[in-house]
Amino acid sequence: MIYHNKSLRVSLPALAAMLALGTPATSALAADTAAAAATSPEVETVVVTASALEDRTNRVAQGVAVMPADEAVITSLGGTLGESLAGLPGVRATFFGPNASRPVIRGLGEDRIRVLSNGLAGIDASTVSPDHAPTSDGLEATSIEVLRGPAALRYGGNAIGGVVNVVTDTIPTRPVDGVVDGSAFGGISTAEEARSYGGGVTFGTGGPLLLRAEGWSRTTGDYAIPGFVESDRLRRMEGLADADAERGTVENTGGTSRALALGLGWAGGRIEGGVSVRFQGSNYGIPGHEHHHEGEDHDHGEEEEGGVRIDLAQTRTDARLRINDLGPFSYLNLAVTGGDYEHAEIEPDGVTGTVFANEGWEARIEARQATIDSGIGSWTGLTGLQLGANDFSAVGAEAFVPPVSIEQAGIFTVQRVSIGAFSLEGGLRIERKDYDTAAADRSFDLASAALSASWEATDALLLTVSVSRTDRAPTEIELFADGPHLATGSYEIGNPDLDVETGLSLEGSVRWRSGPLRLEASIWRIDFDGFATYVPTGEELDELPVYRILQGDAELTGAEIGARLALGESLGASWSATVDVDWVNGSYDRFGPIPRIPPLRTTLGVEAEADGVSARVWAVRTEDQDEVAGFELPTDGATTLNARLGWKPAGDDGVLEVLVEASNITDEEVREHTSFLKDIAPRPGRSVRLALRASF
Repeated sequence: MIYHNKSLRVSLPALAAMLALGTPATSALAADTAAAAATSPEVETVVVTASALEDRTNRVAQGVAVMPADEAVITSLGGTLGESLAGLPGVRATFFGPNASRPVIRGLGEDRIRVLSNGLAGIDASTVSPDHAPTSDGLEATSIEVLRGPAALRYGGNAIGGVVNVVTDTIPTRPVDGVVDGSAFGGISTAEEARSYGGGVTFGTGGPLLLRAEGWSRTTGDYAIPGFVESDRLRRMEGLADADAERGTVENTGGTSRALALGLGWAGGRIEGGVSVRFQGSNYGIPGHEHHHEGEDHDHGEEEEGGVRIDLAQTRTDARLRINDLGPFSYLNLAVTGGDYEHAEIEPDGVTGTVFANEGWEARIEARQATIDSGIGSWTGLTGLQLGANDFSAVGAEAFVPPVSIEQAGIFTVQRVSIGAFSLEGGLRIERKDYDTAAADRSFDLASAALSASWEATDALLLTVSVSRTDRAPTEIELFADGPHLATGSYEIGNPDLDVETGLSLEGSVRWRSGPLRLEASIWRIDFDGFATYVPTGEELDELPVYRILQGDAELTGAEIGARLALGESLGASWSATVDVDWVNGSYDRFGPIPRIPPLRTTLGVEAEADGVSARVWAVRTEDQDEVAGFELPTDGATTLNARLGWKPAGDDGVLEVLVEASNITDEEVREHTSFLKDIAPRPGRSVRLALRASF
């Protein structure tokens, strides 16, 4: 499914008529305006830089979504990257509170999803524990690209579930029209008491040299909920009377986060690139940090005022060089990043409990072959080398994993042959990953391969089948953990003898684009050999349930379906209706259901557009999830109603845009089954978001 938003506009008289179910900002098929859908089979598309061959959205073999800057800003006003993307088809969030929320794609998260900044690693600690926030953020994005399904050929085995790439202008390479070019935004979100603002400016020098400065800030308070903090099931298990239960607000969920970046770029015709440095600091509360795992007793008296907080800082340096038209190559691209990350977990009494640090670098060299055309067809491809290393450490009371040095190297190629309406794409990646600790060393040799075939049966119909085999090395947590992990309420014991995890995936998709109808559907399956997971043992250490890492066969099956129908003109506006459905099912051969698998979700909506004003209304139904692992509780479903209004006072060419969004209008209790905190931290209740964006 493909998502690329154009401004959707509706006349003000038409707005009153939109009291029907409507489309979300994350509609899979919001790439087209209703008028365009009614008159042309062509679809406006954007280049997806995260795809191996930098395809346009309608040619990427796997599921893809591209969220533009205006959507990224308003969905990021109250929380981090997982909150920005949680409504996209096939995408949910870990939701460890709004300030530590990471994407979950097709039921997979943590190290099986790669979160990138301009195609390079984030170099943070967000995959180590769900209470650790990703450093990439939607407030700084010019767009956010999401690839659903294996992207391991370009990014390594830990992209078996998908890739999230935050694209920014930190290194300026687009020529400035005049002396200065820039944008700014400001916004509020009521449920989180959030205030956000930021922007960036690029200065031209009269030549190819460009200077860039940008930054953003977000401040949130403890967020409001419609009912009890703890779920009905958990209160009954604990024998907690309603009169004694907390309600109305989830404590210790506020925070602040700020970033500043400075960049120097070269916007030459054949050569472009530059360097940048980015500084980020965050301080946020961790909800439920004192609780034990689901179903375990916990002492409300231990929840001291203030709670545990994370104080985070990162300095990141990037350099990029691209040479176009280089002999047999259409371009040669070199990108390098280096990061110095640290966060301290501060106890309620102000004492630092544990310090996590990650210092490392990643480099990518990629050469895109010039397309060779013959009388039969065409051939193109990309070949690259990826190198990286980092030193990770955790020191203090929650140091459940020893210091470890990690080195990784991979070489890969992706090639495509097109003959008429048929296209065949294949690729191979060979990589090695080494772990070095004081007690043990491990090395893993990995191989991944993929093959996809596409048939453009007609101008309107595209059919694609993809198969891939992906190797993933165990993480440092899966290998070497041994200690209390309070974020997950467990005592975790890793296994330094783990084997490589291998996933075999198969996906089929159909895309129909003709007249008023746009339809996209994908069905997929991944069979895992040696799927690594923490399994409860029934023992206790440090008053926490003991979980040991085990490997076993597992399978995930799912589907995403999206449709958009142009309804024609009425009340001075062009109207369309949408439906999106995504579903996942996952289980182990030996251990039963995979934990935290998202339930079926359906989104229905209506949207409209006219000159200068945009509007949409949408409803999301999330079903119950009662296929649960042995240590987790079922989760009740919920239906939420949402609406958004966008207005450009000077019309489409104006520099000012006003966005207003109302989410969860009926103030429903919503619990995210993919979250460790689902039974002690529901999602925010009714909220109104207001954002102003200006460009100059």
